[in-house]
Amino acid sequence: MKKQYLGTSMLSIAVGCALLLAGCDGNKGASVTEESMGAAVDQYLAKNGDMCLSLNKWPVEVSEHETQMEKMLPHGLGRQMATLKMFGLVTETEGEVDQLIGKRPTGRKFKVRTFNLTEEGQKFYRPEVVQHAALAGSNPKVKGDLCYGKKAVEKVVKLDLIPEAAPDKEYNVRYLYKIDGLAEWAKRPEFQQTFPGAARLINEAGKEQMTHGVKVTESGLVPRGLHDI
Repeated sequence: MKKQYLGTSMLSIAVGCALLLAGCDGNKGASVTEESMGAAVDQYLAKNGDMCLSLNKWPVEVSEHETQMEKMLPHGLGRQMATLKMFGLVTETEGEVDQLIGKRPTGRKFKVRTFNLTEEGQKFYRPEVVQHAALAGSNPKVKGDLCYGKKAVEKVVKLDLIPEAAPDKEYNVRYLYKIDGLAEWAKRPEFQQTFPGAARLINEAGKEQMTHGVKVTESGLVPRGLHDI
């Protein structure tokens, strides 16, 4: 009897181990570690991490009024174009346009400066739909933009489980970001003075914590927003 009891016990242990291994194998793609969660956020950033300037309409026209206000508006469109021109990213032409009331010209003309991307500037233009960081902290989607780098995960700081995220588990992944492919001109003080929002993101890389949600599903880890674009 004793021998039979031991045999049954060993069989139970063996079955339990087999089930445990099967369970682990079935969730192989959904393991929750800082490394795997960081990789999931990086998957999102590879598609949506472009860091851009909210200049999505080209060519850019700077009106006579904007030119007159350039010295008073150090972050205005006129100063921005002058800065990009300094780096060889845009060319400038001057011309005139009709003043319109509705669709009817009034006979009066306004001076306008038109800026087009140079061959060098085209290297940093993304014609597809991208996200950009607004000064308010939101990330609206726009079609096309001039970009100066791409966010990537430098280090995962903490994983916070979201209790109300059923049926799938979901975590807020807190991480520090780095900037891959940061343009040389984006490091220049003239650029950072004219584009303070971009300057803040550049200088806070490796210091400022960001957060991104990642779901744990049967098929693996799915970062929020991955398929939004």
